[in-house]
Amino acid sequence: MVATSWGKDSIVLCDLAVEVLGPCTLLHQASPYELPGVDPIVDHYRVRGCEIVTLSPTRTLAEYIDWLRDVGLCYERADKRLVNRAKTDRGIAWCLDHDVAVELLGLTAAESVHRRRMLRARGLLYRSARGLWVGNPLAWWEPEDIWAHIALRELLGRGATAGGAVYSSRVATPSASTSTVSPTCTTSSVATTTWWPPSPRILPWYSRTHSAAWRPPAGRRPRTMATWARPTPSMLSWSYIATTR
Repeated sequence: MVATSWGKDSIVLCDLAVEVLGPCTLLHQASPYELPGVDPIVDHYRVRGCEIVTLSPTRTLAEYIDWLRDVGLCYERADKRLVNRAKTDRGIAWCLDHDVAVELLGLTAAESVHRRRMLRARGLLYRSARGLWVGNPLAWWEPEDIWAHIALRELLGRGATAGGAVYSSRVATPSASTSTVSPTCTTSSVATTTWWPPSPRILPWYSRTHSAAWRPPAGRRPRTMATWARPTPSMLSWSYIATTR
């Protein structure tokens, strides 16, 4: 199951999941303040064969605060931490009720220092306290990687949001068509070939020829499509998740 908010990170995660795993379940926890542009992206993944599950709030934020106080957790107001806790509890409950084995999240280390520390401690795939496996395939993607993927896969105008705004034309779609990389190609050709994400046929080859500790060269990364098209270490996690599906 893939958890999605229909934001920029989420639609990249959904696109990669469908590409590697095939049609899957996409779980969205709705709120009364949905950002614009959600309907087109939902239709896009429904056409690709995904099951779209939308959970509506069962409590208001005020009611949730009261409930947390009843169980001994003191919250005085509705902040981001509280909202995230409410969504986490509801999402985990749905997964356990429907026998979900693995939940994929679109968390990235670039979001905050806390998120970076958490991902370093837990890794790309870990087992939660409630027995649910949680995967974070985008953990070490940079913001430019996310936007490059959106442009290369032509996901613009399908609901990609960030900072409360809809990005339908902020990034130009490259004219070069996506090409397939042969398992016999060299490392240098991989770095300059426009393909993203790698197909399941490519992942075993990439896993054999690059270690999990591989990192781009030190220093500022040039903002070119050739650099963006280079696979990041986090993509190795997809070969692991695909084999443990």
